[in-house]
Amino acid sequence: MMAPWNRVTVIESRLGDVTAQLIVIAHPTDNFQETITITSDKKIEVSATRFNFADYNPGRPVTIKLFIDGADTGKFLKPRDFTTYAKILIDKDADGNLKIKGIKARWTDFGRIKGFGIFGGRKYAGKREEFPIGI
Repeated sequence: MMAPWNRVTVIESRLGDVTAQLIVIAHPTDNFQETITITSDKKIEVSATRFNFADYNPGRPVTIKLFIDGADTGKFLKPRDFTTYAKILIDKDADGNLKIKGIKARWTDFGRIKGFGIFGGRKYAGKREEFPIGI
């Protein structure tokens, strides 16, 4: 459960009838800690700082690995991507290649704080530039 004052990051899948999974992995043992599943053309909200505190041991960095329909895509996200970007988009380009893009929040985006979304919502479409992220 998220506290009412936490920042929220929206993760949106634009892949159609495909299930996207974000799996939190602690290296070097590759033990997964958590799975976030996004079904077809849906979006979910997660706490922006949810994964930052999992990296308390510098010898075991945390990455978030992307799987599409159970198949490894080779794409990774870092915990700081969730604090940097207000919205993370999982999409395909015109050639069918998987792209992960982020939309940055401005300091005036009070809708990003849990509980303040009722005042302006979390509408980031058309307002901001989309930045490519993911390794």
